[in-house]
Amino acid sequence: MPSKIEDPEQLVHAFAGAISPATQVLAFSHVSSPSGLVFPAKALVALAKKRGLISIIDGAHAPGQVEVNLTDIDADFYAANCHKWMMAPASVGFLHAGPRHKLAAKSIVSSWGYGYTPDEAEHDAFPGSTRWQYDLEFHGTIDRSPQMVLEEVVNFRQEIGGNAAVFARVQQLSSELRDRLASVHLSPLLPHDRRLVGTMTAFVLPEKYQAGGGFIALPGDSPAQQLQRRLWDRHRIECPTTVCAGKVFLRVSTAWFNTVEELDRLAGALRQEL
Repeated sequence: MPSKIEDPEQLVHAFAGAISPATQVLAFSHVSSPSGLVFPAKALVALAKKRGLISIIDGAHAPGQVEVNLTDIDADFYAANCHKWMMAPASVGFLHAGPRHKLAAKSIVSSWGYGYTPDEAEHDAFPGSTRWQYDLEFHGTIDRSPQMVLEEVVNFRQEIGGNAAVFARVQQLSSELRDRLASVHLSPLLPHDRRLVGTMTAFVLPEKYQAGGGFIALPGDSPAQQLQRRLWDRHRIECPTTVCAGKVFLRVSTAWFNTVEELDRLAGALRQEL
């Protein structure tokens, strides 16, 4: 990736330059977990099609954080969670498969739905589900209850203003966050651009914290992990340190339900701990 990213087109050029005659698959995260970077999904899928590659998108952090229009993106495979930014129960997610390579997705569990032929893939397994879906979705005694709440999750999001209101709130909080952490001399990795960032902002930690890092903070680990632990132990603030492109960051999330007062608490805690 470019060391300084100011436009999504830079990412498309970076991917294009990395493709070789041996490349068969273009796989990427819609939103990067360590850095919060939003990748230009539609443009990268178009690049994959142009080069004859299969496109696979890890959308774990995308639904609820950025617009996700599966028809518009048109990836061969798109898998995502709804328990992160959509606030659905844990284990709720989805797999979208485009028609070109759909039958390449095969269940690795021999359970309900197993054993259909390719020409039967779109036949009804029972009303509302095809043989292809049935094979991938029903694995023995899996609990389907969390998935059944998804309609209420979407309705609640509409009640608080829908995506437009949520995204506007997130951008406002992100702007406030950048102002407050500038006061403790922390600079964001990415510009305040909706095309590049959503609800997660990565701040470059000072030089003494650049050795190590990571999501799991254990006593005696790297300086960054110790900082993460102190934020929790002393201030009850959960804020992970992450590693990306050889740098260590403090990754701060500003969901719609966060408050400006919480941002003030984080800035105050960092003023003490840094």
